[in-house]
Amino acid sequence: MAWIMGLLWLQINLLGWDSCAAIMGRRILPKSLKGVCLYNISKNMEKRWCVDYYKNFYGQGTYLHVIGPFDCLTPDLIQELIQCLVVNGWMKRYYLHVLIDWRFESLDLSVCKKAANKDSIINIIAVRCQKLTSLNISSCNQVSARMLSDLVMALPNITSLNLRHTKCSDQVLTQIGQCCKNLHELDIYGCPVTDMGVMSLCVSFDPKHPKVEKLLKLDIAFTAVSYKAVEIVLCNCKRLQILHYPDTCAAIYYMDAKGVFESVDYREPLRLQTLNLMMMKEMDCRPNDSLSISCLRCPFVTKVYIHRGITDEGVLHLAVLQHLKVLHLTNDNGEDITFEGGLLPLLQAAGSGLEEFAISEVNLLDIAVIGHCCPKLRKFICLTASFRFASFPMHTHPEITLQEGRGAPYQNLEELRLSIYNERNDFPAYFLQLILLNAKRLRELHLVHIQEFSDDLVKSVLEVNPLERLHRLSLDQCNRIGVEPIFDLLLAKNDLVSLSLRCCQELTRIDFEDLQRAVQVNRLEVVIDWS
Repeated sequence: MAWIMGLLWLQINLLGWDSCAAIMGRRILPKSLKGVCLYNISKNMEKRWCVDYYKNFYGQGTYLHVIGPFDCLTPDLIQELIQCLVVNGWMKRYYLHVLIDWRFESLDLSVCKKAANKDSIINIIAVRCQKLTSLNISSCNQVSARMLSDLVMALPNITSLNLRHTKCSDQVLTQIGQCCKNLHELDIYGCPVTDMGVMSLCVSFDPKHPKVEKLLKLDIAFTAVSYKAVEIVLCNCKRLQILHYPDTCAAIYYMDAKGVFESVDYREPLRLQTLNLMMMKEMDCRPNDSLSISCLRCPFVTKVYIHRGITDEGVLHLAVLQHLKVLHLTNDNGEDITFEGGLLPLLQAAGSGLEEFAISEVNLLDIAVIGHCCPKLRKFICLTASFRFASFPMHTHPEITLQEGRGAPYQNLEELRLSIYNERNDFPAYFLQLILLNAKRLRELHLVHIQEFSDDLVKSVLEVNPLERLHRLSLDQCNRIGVEPIFDLLLAKNDLVSLSLRCCQELTRIDFEDLQRAVQVNRLEVVIDWS
């Protein structure tokens, strides 16, 4: 005991009491009693808990119910047990024969898709789990479309169904439209469905029996569905709030051109909360026009994702959205969107409510002005790659940055991603320091080719802002950062659990091994990735 106290005294003297306490607080903690129990049950599944079923019943049929050792566990605990089996690499398919229970109201098998990726497992769900309201079998791509159809027919109470990356076909969508009257959420991302399937899902020829009328969220991205089917969805699913599709704006534009919104059925605006604009090749509408119409027809929009095609004129149309919180904007032509002509007027009009802002390929950004115009900003992403000479001017609008009564910028920032992919360009140290000094709530920091992120800058930041909430740090090609400030962050009082160091010239394999050794010695719950 004396030598342990001696080591503790030495560590306190070397690091200080606060630093030592912080390290102790981030150490790998013992498992809870529940965690220990789940671990031991998982470890003994093959030898004890499932051995009788495997010897006497496995492969002899599909059972309505298996009276087994898990009847006393709640469905939530069984779901945690499934997760524990997967995390430790012990999951086997026949375990699910015993674990899948008639009491389940919510079941997520995407965590064990290797074991669940079989018609026999999905058939067990169809036979036993009629009470299910939420089911996730995403990426179970070996399950047949016929089995999916049978499953849907057996789940009349389902409200949330995730079939992402499965063999869900038009026939399966037909069954969903006929059987799932209470469906609120449907995810068929990346499934082999077409316009015909979407029509079968939501079009009813009997007004007294509408299909999926309660649908609130639909993901049909990366399918063969065209904008024409999206028009049909919007016409028949009046409650729809979230629609994931590459270009919802084009569909709304064509609906407006056909006079759909002038009919009696559209006395109220669309309830969509998300807009996507990509300018696909088959579209013959101007992106600026489709965005303008969409903003007018969808006044409740909170999230806008623009991938290409608009100019300053289109950016200004977004100013009418009073509830805008998330904006992702990509400028596919370097001169189409400018800071002064498009972004700045928009941020002055709508920036006060923005919580997430991602901007790609826009030159001459004044980062300080963005921070002052968006005081609630929690996530900021800035990417520059195509410009031969990218510039980030300073002090362009003192009437904004020096306005009396304004707080410091980026005070609410939780996630920062900066990427400069051209070696000729760099992100100014002034702006990087401005953000990091004020971002007391920062949890994630991802930097790519930001050479101004140096030892001196990190030390100056940590003196003012110790980054106590930092959870993840990722540095890629940041060549002026050494190992000393990384050690400072690793052993500081913060929440760091993930540290990624890729292609940083000053960080060697020896440094990586020293960091790994520090994690092991202090029993820190930190994963370090180096290359």
